Amino acid sequence: MPKRSWVDLVIHAVWSTKDRARVLPASADEWWDEAIRREAGKLRCSVLAVGLTWDHVHLVASLHPTVTLATLIQQIKGASCRAWNQSRLVARPDWRPLVWQDGYWAQSCDPLTVGGLLPYVARQRTAHRDDCPFEAWSTDHEPVR
Repeated sequence: MPKRSWVDLVIHAVWSTKDRARVLPASADEWWDEAIRREAGKLRCSVLAVGLTWDHVHLVASLHPTVTLATLIQQIKGASCRAWNQSRLVARPDWRPLVWQDGYWAQSCDPLTVGGLLPYVARQRTAHRDDCPFEAWSTDHEPVR
């Protein structure tokens, strides 16, 4: 009998800013990508893609066998929000603090076909332009218009 667990669990998760406040500027996408990857790495989870818009975050990640989805999302949301607010308050005392909305949406993904999802997540800024605020997602990994 094997002494180690084998898990191949890939998830797509989305969470939003409180009241869908538009406080995640494109200029900070690299900061958020690094922060999310850092926090996931602390839990030994692998980030496959991160995509942001003004008011929400998409994450595609592979879970470590000892980490629950709730733990991963809580760690990422909590630590990244604290770091973001601390860095902004130092730079601009009048900055409105970021607060995440409670909860998240998540769905498991087929590890063999997740490659089709990654470009969708990566192009969130384009998909959610001001003139196109919503893009639905279908199970065949193509945007629904």
